[in-house]
Amino acid sequence: MTEFNVDNLNPATQQVLATVNKALPNPLHVAIADASDPLLRPSDARYGYDDNDDAYIQIDNASNIEYTFSRELSHLFIDMGGYPIVHNELDLEKDPSGKLVADVATGIDDAIHVAIITSWQRKHGLIDGDVRTAIIKGVEADVTPGDDARKPKTWCVKA
Repeated sequence: MTEFNVDNLNPATQQVLATVNKALPNPLHVAIADASDPLLRPSDARYGYDDNDDAYIQIDNASNIEYTFSRELSHLFIDMGGYPIVHNELDLEKDPSGKLVADVATGIDDAIHVAIITSWQRKHGLIDGDVRTAIIKGVEADVTPGDDARKPKTWCVKA
């Protein structure tokens, strides 16, 4: 496992971490795998709660710990703050279009999260040209253009 040193984090990230830790009964646990891939993807990390309800962040790509940790910490912080999660509030099981509406709501919710977090990361110097390039290359590696030539190009996740 790669070592995680809070003192090496950007001051803004340290401040969010301190705020999160104050709200938790036990300090946030962070685990970082040794794997390193130069492409950055949303799947590089996740947060959750263990069997004791202690919060954790698991980072599976150690190529840019600062960016990845700050992104996942920001997601945790927003969710802990009671950010309304639209798709969990919809009960459309009896409506045949319910899944589509729930999927659209989930996409909007995800886009809002990303916009808020990315803006904060840029403001605090956590996204620079190199990070942006690594993110774009991660997206390009995971999606391909749609193949219907009669329609405008759409992006589809690779199976």
